[in-house]
Amino acid sequence: MWVGGGLAAALATAPRSLASGFPDSSYRVLPCRPTISCSADLVPPGALEIEAGYLARRAPPNGWVHAEPVLLKLTLAEWVQVQLGANGKVFTTGNVARSLRYLDDITFGPKFHLLDQSGALPSIAVSASLSIPSWDRQLDFPYAYDTSFWGYLSKDEGPFHFDLNGGLTIWQFDVAPIYQGFVTFASSMAIALGFGAMAEVYTFSNAGRISPEDGGLLMGLSYAPVPWLMFDAVGDSGFFPSTRPFSLFAGFTVIAYDFYDTRRERERRAQR
Repeated sequence: MWVGGGLAAALATAPRSLASGFPDSSYRVLPCRPTISCSADLVPPGALEIEAGYLARRAPPNGWVHAEPVLLKLTLAEWVQVQLGANGKVFTTGNVARSLRYLDDITFGPKFHLLDQSGALPSIAVSASLSIPSWDRQLDFPYAYDTSFWGYLSKDEGPFHFDLNGGLTIWQFDVAPIYQGFVTFASSMAIALGFGAMAEVYTFSNAGRISPEDGGLLMGLSYAPVPWLMFDAVGDSGFFPSTRPFSLFAGFTVIAYDFYDTRRERERRAQR
């Protein structure tokens, strides 16, 4: 109930003007992928940010699990963003212990930016999301809803950017709740000529057959030909080989369009 009310209030109060149009060099993407960690910061109000990619996870004994994750993020005001995402079609190839072919759940919810970083203090944000079973779901699981709660801390120190996330997912909370906690820590830095490097360590507690214990060390490279578009590729070595020994991901993030300016944005441009 409070999620829907918060979104309605944000839509009603978000100030609008003429559409701002396509992004220029003043816009900068803030991708979640390819890491699991996300930034506590948001792109400007009115901006639509799109993330998409391809994920392949090595699955015992000798196969792969494939997915096509996509995430849409629309910032309504400087303090709130709405997100809609899914892992797309999930399927297996090769020799796997369990064959899969389904359309993953659809997830949506708000993200609230609480504090800008300053001095020793990091940026702070929180989010909540609800996952709804798709029309082509995994039939050996009950038709059930999941919910997830995240906390975000982000800080820039010299050439480095750090993101610390943590939270809790409640799987099938309307049927038989199963709880899974998680912590992620990522660091990234710009190298030169639009290239960047990133590393992340993360862990997820055991949620049984729905989502087994997982964790890993992820390392990758990114390339941003312009600030509002970034391509990335990573390799991810799992800590628990029986769950997932290795993963590969490649994707992109783009700020597709800015639908409106706030009064504060117009004032800032006038002062430049």
